[in-house]
Amino acid sequence: MVFSVADNHLGSGKDGDLSFVSEMINATQLMWVFLAYSNFGGTLPTSVCNLSTNLEQLWVQGNNLHGSIPKLGNLVNLQSLSMEENSFTGNIPTDIGKLIRLGALFLNSNKLSPSLPSSLGNLTMLTLLHLQRNNLNGTIPLSLGQCQGLLELDLSQNNIDSTIPQQLPIGLPFLSISLNLSKKSFLWFSPIGDRKFEESRCIGCFRQLVIWRTSS
Repeated sequence: MVFSVADNHLGSGKDGDLSFVSEMINATQLMWVFLAYSNFGGTLPTSVCNLSTNLEQLWVQGNNLHGSIPKLGNLVNLQSLSMEENSFTGNIPTDIGKLIRLGALFLNSNKLSPSLPSSLGNLTMLTLLHLQRNNLNGTIPLSLGQCQGLLELDLSQNNIDSTIPQQLPIGLPFLSISLNLSKKSFLWFSPIGDRKFEESRCIGCFRQLVIWRTSS
């Protein structure tokens, strides 16, 4: 079952626009929910976590949503989560690590802070991870090295620490389309010993990488 009101500009841009989500929790066969680019305002109701456990796609990007991202750990079959281009604040919920079937996660262009949860490393089926243009800081968690299928990783336009853990070049050998860490200058740690290598010398750790950005 698919529920789609995307690209319809049905919302008022004000609080309460998504109150109808609570009325969808009994739709047990619901698999796709598309609410993108419809001018919905307010917060994303916490009842979203009670949607069908069969849900595979949840898209709410390109709206005027604010507040915290609700806990979504009950949506255990979710494969694609798009929440970019809103004004979500607060942390990335740690229970996002329960979404072990997730292949694409887009949280970019929000106001999320303060740091990347280590639970992201549980998402071992991720191929696309876009977290750019937020207020994230701290370090890149070592657990991301468990996401061996990543093709795109974009952490640009944040305040992520400029030292990348030495385990990541080893743990992400299949990163093959895009790695974007721009805004700051980055150094890689050598996989062997304590020597530091400039990014251009360690790019070989990502054997198939096509696009590499670390410039300001």
